[in-house]
Amino acid sequence: MVKMLCIQVLALLCAIFVVEGVPTFSDVYHTSGILRLPYAELNEPFEVFYNKSAAASRMDFYGGMDKTYLLATKGTYGTSFIISPMTDKSGTSAAECFLVNGTKDGPIAIQSILPDVSQFKSIGKIIVRGIITDGWQLVVTNGNKKNTYTMAVLDNKPVQYEMMGYDSLLGSHYDKYIVDYMHYDTLPIDPKIFVIQDESKCGSFPGPGIEHHLASNPLQELVNPDKENSIHKLFDEFKNKHDKQYHGDDEHEMRKMHFTNNVRYIHSKNRAGLTYKLAVNHLADRSQNELKTMNGYRYSGVPHEGYPFHKLDMPLTDIPDAIDWNIK
Repeated sequence: MVKMLCIQVLALLCAIFVVEGVPTFSDVYHTSGILRLPYAELNEPFEVFYNKSAAASRMDFYGGMDKTYLLATKGTYGTSFIISPMTDKSGTSAAECFLVNGTKDGPIAIQSILPDVSQFKSIGKIIVRGIITDGWQLVVTNGNKKNTYTMAVLDNKPVQYEMMGYDSLLGSHYDKYIVDYMHYDTLPIDPKIFVIQDESKCGSFPGPGIEHHLASNPLQELVNPDKENSIHKLFDEFKNKHDKQYHGDDEHEMRKMHFTNNVRYIHSKNRAGLTYKLAVNHLADRSQNELKTMNGYRYSGVPHEGYPFHKLDMPLTDIPDAIDWNIK
């Protein structure tokens, strides 16, 4: 009786941990969810339409506040369109259309929000958002960096994609982002989804060239880690522009980490349709704590070895109306 029970338990465990082949996702799909950037403290809602045969994809952020179209067959080397709210000097916000044409060296390609999992290995069952899913993982080591990509799937539908980067030089995690897929379907997509209403009103995208491609395909550096990273190119441009000199490889990697998180924060906030726009400046390689320190001293309530100051001992008869601290 005990032997039979053990056999049944083993059979049940085998049934739980047997996983079929690597998941294959549809060439046509519609999905929505949340892009989470923990180090930038951002949760960005997204919606993606993807049709491989039509060579078209569309990414909406913040409920359609910002829309990005990638049309690989439009023009000689493809065209991307960005419809984003812009605020004028009066504070009035209106949607404007910008376009970026592909080039021979940099053609426009459609973008999936689902990673290529063909090289991922099964890690069995994992629990994501309280759901028991099939886990797939890819570990890539490049020098001192170790990147771990984990995909959670249920019934061949994506549940979550997570990237965790660890740098042995820094001795800590340097990057993390999570894509939570809250809805996924493979129904036919209306071709009108990929149509721009009035292309004649679309102008050139403002800003430096590298940021053109970063803004026109914000998901590429997250979902396609094998692609050449636009943020790293932008970091090189940033260092040259502001003549940044770092003390050794460890500080260089740390500054690149802060720069990456700050650039993601800047672009995410600019997609949110706020009454202002953010941009990269000479402080983009600083941490949040460093930036807070530069904002000025904040009293913590803890004695800081300063001289005692008793207001009752100070004369109140000759107080000036104003003091120029620049002179002082």
